[in-house]
Amino acid sequence: MVFTNTYTKVKCGGAPKKICLLAEESMQKTGARERFSIDFYSNSTNLMTPKVFGDKLAEIYAERDIRTHFLHRLKGIDTQIKEAVFEQIPAASLAPTPAGANYPEVKVSYDFLHFLPPMSAPDFVRDSPLPIMEGSLRHGAWIDVDKHTMVHKRYANIISLGDCAGLPTSKTGAAIRMQAPIAAANLISLMEGKAPARHYNGYTACPIITERGKVLMCEFKYDKELDPTIPFLDPSVDRGMWWVLKRHGLKPMYYHGMLRGRI
Repeated sequence: MVFTNTYTKVKCGGAPKKICLLAEESMQKTGARERFSIDFYSNSTNLMTPKVFGDKLAEIYAERDIRTHFLHRLKGIDTQIKEAVFEQIPAASLAPTPAGANYPEVKVSYDFLHFLPPMSAPDFVRDSPLPIMEGSLRHGAWIDVDKHTMVHKRYANIISLGDCAGLPTSKTGAAIRMQAPIAAANLISLMEGKAPARHYNGYTACPIITERGKVLMCEFKYDKELDPTIPFLDPSVDRGMWWVLKRHGLKPMYYHGMLRGRI
């Protein structure tokens, strides 16, 4: 069983880790676990940042005998012989592999492969004058906005939020929930001829399901600073209470709260 992560920013950065853990748990329950090895390949140097969450996931992966391989980028798949080809990159990067690069290759046979494709803003954004032109985030064609006000850095009458915005934080629904009211307030300020006054601090949340019944709630803001909703709880512990929220609370929160502008 081979699971992969990609090198770009993605919708829900925890998703490839969640499915790996859920698959392993399902195999345990059906008695199939001993027949398979499980390997996780990643472009990164760790399972997650901030470090407190990466260390906890590394501990869980080790306990469940899921082998991790860092600085590996999926290069190709031969479905006929069930073989994945990875290149060993010298450093983690959001950029595509340079043309002519001759990185060492690793060929991995698989019975089951879960791969995450590279992601970017859609072509109508990429082909416009809106994307970031410099820095590491330029490779995804994300829209070039101020990370606090979400106002475009070159076109002051444009505001962008959500997955297409070039904000240095994870792309999650939790992040959009915090961005939306700030973007709306700043848009109104611009329309009234005022300076945007509301600031977004980069808050995002990624509830990583470690097993059915437990969730590691990863909450942080810009510069990977922890920002837990309940400050006195140890953020490195996966808990049943977060599973209840994930399983039963987030769907009504999304449909009846976020989409209707209530929260």
